Amino acid sequence: MIAPPKVLEDPALHQKIWFYLTTRSETNDVQFAFAVGTIAVLLAAVAWRTLQAHRRETTDPATPSKWLAWGNRAVSAALLIAALCSATQYFYGSRNNKTWLHRWDLYHQVIGAKYFSELGYFRIYECTWEIDADHSRHFRKVPKMRDIESLKIRPTEEVVGERDCAELFDDDARREQFAKDIDDIHELGGKGMWNKLFTDKGFNGTPFHAWILSRLTANVDIVWDELIWLGLLDVFLMTVAFGFVAWAWDVKTAAIAVLFFCANFPNRYIHMGGSILRFDYIAMLIIALALMKKDRFGIAGVCVAWATAERMFPAVFAVGLGFKAGVELLATRKLRREYLYFGLGFVGGLLVLFSLSLTLADSVGAGVDNWLDWWSNMKVHTKHTRGFRVGFKHMFMMDGNVTDKHRFMGWAKKTSMLESRAHFYYLTLLVLFAPLVLAVRKLDAVTFAALFCAAGFFTLTIATRYYYSVMVLFILVDRKLFEDRKQMLLAALLCLTAAWLTKLSTVTASVPFHYNTASSAAFAGFFVILGALLWIDPWLRDRLVVGPRAVVAPEPEPAPEPEPAPAPD
Repeated sequence: MIAPPKVLEDPALHQKIWFYLTTRSETNDVQFAFAVGTIAVLLAAVAWRTLQAHRRETTDPATPSKWLAWGNRAVSAALLIAALCSATQYFYGSRNNKTWLHRWDLYHQVIGAKYFSELGYFRIYECTWEIDADHSRHFRKVPKMRDIESLKIRPTEEVVGERDCAELFDDDARREQFAKDIDDIHELGGKGMWNKLFTDKGFNGTPFHAWILSRLTANVDIVWDELIWLGLLDVFLMTVAFGFVAWAWDVKTAAIAVLFFCANFPNRYIHMGGSILRFDYIAMLIIALALMKKDRFGIAGVCVAWATAERMFPAVFAVGLGFKAGVELLATRKLRREYLYFGLGFVGGLLVLFSLSLTLADSVGAGVDNWLDWWSNMKVHTKHTRGFRVGFKHMFMMDGNVTDKHRFMGWAKKTSMLESRAHFYYLTLLVLFAPLVLAVRKLDAVTFAALFCAAGFFTLTIATRYYYSVMVLFILVDRKLFEDRKQMLLAALLCLTAAWLTKLSTVTASVPFHYNTASSAAFAGFFVILGALLWIDPWLRDRLVVGPRAVVAPEPEPAPEPEPAPAPD
C-alpha cells in the first residue's frame, strides 16, 4: 500500500517570527519594519500630547491617573519587546557568515596587536606572507599586496622585497609562535578571503587599542570556542550601555535608542560584528551621558577618556563640554564643580591610558614613536574618501556620476574638488554650527555634549560607515522623550533616515551612493533641521512642558530699610 503524501504544514506564528529575527536575508526588511513602527509610535505620541494639551485648554477633562499609568506601562512593555526583537535580529540574525566571529577583522586584531612590537603598523602583510612562506605556504598564490605605507597595491614579491622579517623577532620561539598563530587563523576558515585581505589597509587601532587587545589575546588559543567569547564582548558592552540609558532616562527612551541603533543603516552589525572591542567607544560615550545625567561627571570623564584613547575622535565630546564650561566661566566667573570633575576624570584617565600604551614598547621614546606612527598612518589612511565612508564633506564632492560606476569621479579627484571648495565648506559649517554655539548657555550639559559630539563628528570627519553608531547620541539629550514633542519629532526624523537608507539599499547596488551620497545627505538634512529648531528655540524644549515662554524669575526686591526711630527730646 502506497503511503499518502505528507502534507506540508504552514509554520506556526512563533516559528515565522523566529525565522525573521534570526535570518540574515531578512535583516533589511525587519529593520525597515521596526524603523517605520518606531516612527508611527513617536508620531502617535506627539498627537496624543497635542490632544491632551488642547483638551486641558478647553474643557480640562482630567484623564484618570490609573488609566494613564496602565497606558504608560503598556507602551513601555511594547517598546521593550520591539527593542529586544530588533536587537536579536541585529546581534544574532545579521551576524557575519552566521558566526560570532569576524575572521577578516580578527586576523588584523589578533596578529596586529599580539605582535605589535615586531610588526608595528606597516609590516603585518609582508611578514605574514614571508614567515608563512618558510612554513605552511598558505599564501603562496596571493598575487598582490598593499604596501601600507604608501597604500599602493603592488605585486607581492615587490612589496615583500628583502626577506628580513625573521630578524624582527627576539628569538626563534617567538617567531615559531607567530607562524603557528597564522596557521590557526587560517584554520578558522575563510580560505577564499586571503587574496583580497592582503589588499586591505592593515591594523589601524591606536597604541592603546593594541595594548588592550594584546592583553585580551595573550593567553587565548586561536580556536573557535575561545575567540567567540572575545567576539561577544561588544554585545555585552552595548547591553550594559543601553541598561545605563534605562537607568538614567527610562525604559521607553532606552527602547527607542535601541531601535534606532539597530536600524541605522551605516551601523549594520554585519560590518564589524564578531570583532573584538569595535563598539566599546560608543558604549563608553552612551554610559558617559547617562552618568552625567545622574551627576557623576568624574566617572563620565573617565569613560570619554577611554573612548578617546580607543578611537581618538570622541575627544570632540570633551571639546564640546570644555567649550560650554569656558563660556559659563567667562559669563559667571565661576567654574561649576561638575565640569571640574569631568575635566579631572578625562585628563587623568587619558594620562593613565596613554601610560599603559607606552608599555608596548621597550622605552618611553619608542612608545611615543608608536603614537607618531599611528598618526602618520591615519593621515595616509584618511587622505581620500572611499565608497564606504560617510560625512558632511561629501556634500561638496558630488561631481560626476554618484549612482553608478560609469563616469564616476575617482577618490583623488574628489579630494581635489573638496580642497578647491574649502571656503564654501567652512562657511556652511559656520552657519550650521552657529545655532548650537549660540545656544551653549541655554542647553544643559548633557544635551549640549551629546549634540556637539554627534554633529562635530559628522561635519568635521569623513569616517567609515560603522562609526555612525554615534548618531544615537542625538536621542540622548536631557529630556523626557515622551513628554517633549520636539524630541519625539527629532527621534522620528532619525528613524526616518534609517528607514529610507535601508529601503534605498534594496533598490540600488552602488556602495558609494549608499554611503557617500545618500547617508551623508540624510544626516545632513537632519542636522539642518536641528539647527533650524535651535535658531527658533535655543532651549530646544517643548512649550507644552515648560510653558509658552521660558521666563527667568526676577530676583526679589530687597526689603525696605526700616525708618530710623525719632530722636528723643
